[in-house]
Amino acid sequence: MSSLQEQLFADTARLRRAIDALVATQEQVVKRLRAQLDEHQAELDRQVLRLALLRERFGEGHIETINAMRDAEEASKPLAETRAALERQRQLLELYRTKQVEVQALPGGETERLTLADFTA
Repeated sequence: MSSLQEQLFADTARLRRAIDALVATQEQVVKRLRAQLDEHQAELDRQVLRLALLRERFGEGHIETINAMRDAEEASKPLAETRAALERQRQLLELYRTKQVEVQALPGGETERLTLADFTA
């Protein structure tokens, strides 16, 4: 009895459909993270501007300025986390796209049977 992986690699058409779906799904993940990154950047920009205005008006030691510094620091955390997540997901997308090109270039049609070695070579 063959494993699920062996069954998948034995069917070229199925393998092509699977890698295409994997790439499409990963592209959506990256797109969503880019949108989140833009939102987090906009929030940080607003907080930095608020801090600059309050600092100019009230000075460093004023409670409003101190609160604005804290808010700006807090706004930077999700931005950094999203930036790191986006980079990881971009790397995965690049891996999947590379394999997609390889799979599309594999010989055979609907009845061609491949092995894991054909895919990973």
